[in-house]
Amino acid sequence: MENLKNKKLLISALSLGLVILTVFFINRTPVEVLNSNISFSDLSVNASTFGSASASYMYFKNYDQADEMADTVVIGEVIKVNEPEELVTGETINTITGEKEPISHIYTVSEVKVSKVIKGKYSPDDIIKIKQYGGAYKDGEYSMEGIQYYQEGERHIFFLQSYEDSPCDTINPQQGDMLLKDGKIKARNKVQFIKDDISEDLAVKALKERVEALKARADKDTK
Repeated sequence: MENLKNKKLLISALSLGLVILTVFFINRTPVEVLNSNISFSDLSVNASTFGSASASYMYFKNYDQADEMADTVVIGEVIKVNEPEELVTGETINTITGEKEPISHIYTVSEVKVSKVIKGKYSPDDIIKIKQYGGAYKDGEYSMEGIQYYQEGERHIFFLQSYEDSPCDTINPQQGDMLLKDGKIKARNKVQFIKDDISEDLAVKALKERVEALKARADKDTK
């Protein structure tokens, strides 16, 4: 009888401990989930190779700084990676003729099926096209340091700029997406917004809280 009582007490203690741990992990604050002061000491400079195309990007010490640029934040699966193509992304003025001329670069465009929406106009099951600079095109290989091209079947959190007439861009090559594997963040560099091995659910919760807080702050400032 005494042994049975001790077993019940042990089971109760273990159950209580499990509940406490569960509550702790569910209620971790965004500060514990998000990188609040990212260092850029190890950040490689974006330098394109082959051809005359080049690009520079803004980098951010935390998600709060990036929120204004990222009009779309979603989780999705890469369902198709297209062959690299030449895309017109803007125009410039010819200094000799004074006429407008198109600006074009080589991009690899991937198609992503949205599963969760943290910010923006998209809905679950929407297909978003995302372009990444470079790829093997005709007789050349265009690339830029820091870009890791998407693979079919991968899941990511994407921080995007969207356009009406062009595929989306990530906000920059090294902070614009985070790989998800087995339900957890897998950081691939030291400048990403969310800490390594954080669960997808915690990451979504923290990001939604920041998005809502920043929106409330912006609304208050405009009044």
